[in-house]
Order: sequence, then structure tokens, then C-alpha cells
Amino acid sequence: LSIIEKLVSICVTIPLAILLESYWAMVIGMIASYALKFFISYLVAPWSVRLCFQNIKAQWKFSKWVLGQGIIGFSRSEADSFLTTRLFGIDILGGFNLMKNISTLPANEIIRPIVNPLLPAFSRLKNEPERLAYQFTNCLVIIMLMSSVIVGYIYFFHDILIRLAFDEKWWGFSPLLGTLSLIIVTFSISEVVMRLLLSKGLTKVSFVFSTITLAVLLLALLGVEYSSIVDFAKARVAIAYLSCLVLLGYAYYLLKTSGLFFIVSSSIISLCAFIAGIITRELIDAVSLNIVLEFFGSGILYVVIYIALLLLVLVALWKIPSVQQRVLYLISLFQQLIKKERVSHD
Repeated sequence: LSIIEKLVSICVTIPLAILLESYWAMVIGMIASYALKFFISYLVAPWSVRLCFQNIKAQWKFSKWVLGQGIIGFSRSEADSFLTTRLFGIDILGGFNLMKNISTLPANEIIRPIVNPLLPAFSRLKNEPERLAYQFTNCLVIIMLMSSVIVGYIYFFHDILIRLAFDEKWWGFSPLLGTLSLIIVTFSISEVVMRLLLSKGLTKVSFVFSTITLAVLLLALLGVEYSSIVDFAKARVAIAYLSCLVLLGYAYYLLKTSGLFFIVSSSIISLCAFIAGIITRELIDAVSLNIVLEFFGSGILYVVIYIALLLLVLVALWKIPSVQQRVLYLISLFQQLIKKERVSHD
């Protein structure tokens, strides 16, 4: 269904863009893809779909906070773009938005589809606190493994990505991409925590948290004078990490369990990604390659070194029974998430 939706969007948008030469082509393409998805959902639904107001009060009680959180969340994600125009001018805005959009692609296209199946999984375990806490931590570790390797590569090789994909006028913005890519980690962790809160029906908490973080973000970005757009981006990243830590702390408080295993695991994973980035950067800089070979060479080498470092840590800790148990469970859980993500796309 997802593939069909994208194909329809492309088939509608591109011809209309050629004919109309207007942004309305994109608007019409999006409407067409969502309309198709809407109608197909009626065809594939396992039951007869009909409008019913029987539980509308209970539904609205839940949904009003989700709707509010969505509005606030969107405002928070776009606040930095609006402030960039005010603080640095329209010329910088284009580069900032381009780097921001590129940095969010991995989170939206890779991490989010894997996180989506967690809501029903957490909901089934909401009355089993120990199992829920165990699975929550393991999900965080898996997401950390995936997001760290993506962030590590973008952070150390942002210049290669921009030189490969864009012309010279955008090359000066590549440090922004490296800085903004760090938000992928906080986005990924926050997505998992939000699924936990939704599974427990704590939609009001999500709304309040998003509202507070939006206020803090605006105060921090408006209350300080930044010498460059990179410093502005660093402040944006720092606020994102602070907010994520608060949200994560609340999640473990809610589960009445310790987050020590995740703290240790995420520290090791981040360190492996950082060391892999440094080693790969040194090796790539030592040889002269064209940009295409540099891109593929750095990517393959970075992933190989990252995995090798993780395996070395795993071998060193393998004699600890709890580590063996966690690793085997993580492998099983990762396979389940990938399988569910594929089913949802089909």
C-alpha cells in the first residue's frame, strides 16, 4: 500500500509539474496519494467500515491531547526554521532548511517505520510492568544501534554527502548537516518513549511535555545571541538532548525500573560509532579518491569498523549471563520489528 501510494504521488505530481509549472502540482499529488490510501483502506479492512458515534466521547477524550500534541510538535519542529529567518536572514534559511530536511530523512524513512509497531506491542504488556520495562529498554537499545551508525556517518562525512549530491553553492552548509544529524538520536528515543506513553493512555502528558519543550526552545533560541548558524544549530541540538533526557527519565520513573542498562549500552554504542568515525576519516583522508569512490569507500569502511568494534565489546562481555540473555532477546526482537514493518508496508 505504501509503495502504491508513492507511485501514484510520483505519477500525478511530475506530469502536473511539467504542465502547470506551479507548486499546486505537489499539493494535488499529495491529495491524490492520500485519497488513494483512504479508499484502499476501506477495501482491505477485515470488517465493514461505517461511521459510528457510540464511543465518540471516550475517543475525543483520548484524541484531543494527541491532536494538540501533534500541533505543538509540528510547531516545535519548525520553530528553528522561522527563527533562522529572523536571526540570520532569508539567504541562510535555504541552506538551513536543506540540511535539516536531509538530516531528518533517515529518522522518517528508517527509524519511524520500525518504531510504529511498538504501540500495539507496548499496549499488550501494559498490565505486565516487568515485561514492559524489559521490552522498552531492549527497543531503545535496538533503536540506538541503528540511529548511532547513521548519525556517526553523517557527522563525520557530511562534506562527502553534500559534495556528492549538490553543487558548490551548498558546500559551505555541510557542517550544519553534521550538527543537525545528532538530533536523529533524540528523535528516535523520543518516538519510542511517546509510544510507551500512548500505550498507557497518557496523551495529556505528551501534550504538556511538548508544550514545555516548545517554550524552552523559543526562550533559548531567542534569548541568546548566536555568532553563526552553526552555533544556533548546536543550541538546537543541546535543547533536544536535554528534553530527551527528561522524557527518558520520566519513562523509567513511570516503569519503576532503572535505566542503568540503557545508559551503559548507549554509551558503549555511541563510543563505538565515534571511534569508527575517527578511524574511517583518517583512512579516507590518507588516500586520494574521486567523490563517488570516497562515498562508497567511507560508508562501507565505517560500517565494517563499527560492527567490528561492537563485536569486540560483545566478546569481552559475553561471559556475563545477563549480556548473553539480552543479546539473544535483542536479535529476536529486531527480527520481529523488521517483520512487522514489512507487513505494514505491504
